[in-house]
Amino acid sequence: MISLASVTFPAHAASSDLTIESIWLEDASQIGQPVSQVSPGQSFNIVATIKNIGQDTASGYYLDVYYDSDYGRGGPDNIAPGEVQTWYVGPLTAQAGTHTTKWVVDPDNQIAELDETNNQKELAFTVGSQTTTTTVASSSSSSTTQSTSSTTVTQTSSSTPSTTTTVTSSSPSSTTQSTSTATVTQTSSSTSSTTQLTSTSTTSSTVTVTVKLLDSSTNGLSGAVVQYYSGGWKSFGTTASDGTARMVLSLGTYAFQITCAGASQQMIQNVGTNPTVVFQTTLVTVKLLSSTNNELSGAAQYYPGGGWKTFGGGTTTSSMELLLLTCTFQASYAGASQQVSQNAATNANVIFKTVQVHSDSGKCTSYYASGWRTFAQHMELLPGTYTFRFSDKTANTSYAIVAGAVKHIH
Repeated sequence: MISLASVTFPAHAASSDLTIESIWLEDASQIGQPVSQVSPGQSFNIVATIKNIGQDTASGYYLDVYYDSDYGRGGPDNIAPGEVQTWYVGPLTAQAGTHTTKWVVDPDNQIAELDETNNQKELAFTVGSQTTTTTVASSSSSSTTQSTSSTTVTQTSSSTPSTTTTVTSSSPSSTTQSTSTATVTQTSSSTSSTTQLTSTSTTSSTVTVTVKLLDSSTNGLSGAVVQYYSGGWKSFGTTASDGTARMVLSLGTYAFQITCAGASQQMIQNVGTNPTVVFQTTLVTVKLLSSTNNELSGAAQYYPGGGWKTFGGGTTTSSMELLLLTCTFQASYAGASQQVSQNAATNANVIFKTVQVHSDSGKCTSYYASGWRTFAQHMELLPGTYTFRFSDKTANTSYAIVAGAVKHIH
């Protein structure tokens, strides 16, 4: 007898995978509103999203957060496959200067992961006023000679309109025409009686975001529902005839979701870096082939989640545009159905194949598939288990039809 204590089973292969997706700043008084910069003395939070890009739940993970010389730990927590969790540190008081924050998920490597190298991310940012560099030209004229000089003036503090900035350039004499070029870094307009300098600086905390849905030929697809995540899923709009939807959002990183033909896909993007979010479908074709590779006509459906839907025109050997996702497809033929799960991004051709059935006795009269149906010698059937009737008093017999060679029955 073998003792159970001596039996060792192989461990299940790890298939969770934790990663820091993005880090951003937000005003502590406006939770869920990312900001592109913070000012000295401002109260702010540091926010990050954690995602499990694996296929198993990661249980009891910890999160280490570093902010300059400060350190903190969060957790333990659990995160399901595909789940995105948002963490934040704050409120913090902004101090002038350059700062760095680093986030490390599963710092002690307690979670078995597919990839242990993608568990941390850093963000460096500067606290202070934003400056803009503008080149301004001034001139004075007389009658005889011409000379050129340049002066650089740097103003890093904020000022209100009508602040006077003085730029000095040398001119040989009153009988000289001179042109001076001043590079002015400032945030205001100024006027004097040596010159008029005008510098305009506009710093926007919002951006117009465009979400596009393109088909496999890069044509726009209309009617897709778009959402974005900011403290919860919110409506972004519906794509127009050119496949676009637009909305003004605060600068920051968002998750966007698009729903088309019953399927949904998500994407996370920093709109301050790139305000155009592009989703694209692929042209998926479903075919039903006989054992001799001739095309057969059967019913075609797909399951993107939430229920079965008609694929294309409803028959095999048809095509339709679908988001790049894993989906379940179904072909129905001669009373039976077969399903296959396939990633459209990897392979856009979904192939079903029937098997030829031969009655060795020639006495098969019918088979059961959603009811009794007439059997014809050498007919094609989808893989599956069928019960057959015979006219020579042989009892009804079930046979498993599998892909491959001709299936012989009584």
